[in-house]
Amino acid sequence: MTHLADNRSPYSFGAQAFIPAGKSKVTLSGFYTADRNTYRGSSFDYSGYIFRLKGESGPVLAWIDYNKTTDDQENKDYNNTFVWAQYKVNVYEAATGTFSLTPTIRYRASRENNSPGAKDNDLLRTELYATVTF
Repeated sequence: MTHLADNRSPYSFGAQAFIPAGKSKVTLSGFYTADRNTYRGSSFDYSGYIFRLKGESGPVLAWIDYNKTTDDQENKDYNNTFVWAQYKVNVYEAATGTFSLTPTIRYRASRENNSPGAKDNDLLRTELYATVTF
């Protein structure tokens, strides 16, 4: 059943720029999203953005993200910073396919503001990706 008062229309927009730097590439991007509406009797009022700086050079890839989200319904602000770095190691390459390993380090510094007992929520993790192509 649809109510005439229901009016939900979140929106997002963003931009991205690639900057070649010899054999390397730098990417700058930013995105924004928001929703200030009522849907099925519930109010939605949030907004958020993310900015990214990314660099690629041969087998090395690294980037840093910063995002902030505001949820007025919950009266909370969230701030996050992400740092990623990875290195692709080609283990095997032939006409029949390839096998590579990509060790990755990820760090997240996160903070929830405007709430009782707010604290930092940092996380450091390592990952190993294996890729097989045929």
